[in-house]
Amino acid sequence: MSEDIQSGSPVVSEVPPIPLPEGVMDPEKLNLLVSKAKSESCTPTGAVQLQSLPLRTYLDMTVVPVLLQGLQAVAKEMPPRPIEFLAAFLMRNKDYTPGTEIIMRTGDP
Repeated sequence: MSEDIQSGSPVVSEVPPIPLPEGVMDPEKLNLLVSKAKSESCTPTGAVQLQSLPLRTYLDMTVVPVLLQGLQAVAKEMPPRPIEFLAAFLMRNKDYTPGTEIIMRTGDP
């Protein structure tokens, strides 16, 4: 960055776009796929739409929300059998789809 001598304000040169690494999807295209999958996830073809997403996006939409809530519940409750506790939490939420509520009922299984 340099300064314009007459006005004293900084001159910002345009930075060329950085190409995405191989295998990384354009963020705009990814957002379009995610919004389309969310809107169609309750239809019979919605499962196919979700399965066509990149792996990371698919997991972030379907598994990660429930898993994080379950791990937070384990950390909060500190049950004597944490694996069973987490398994019960996940089983209570096995029908989770993007846009539905996560069942937060806690307690020892």
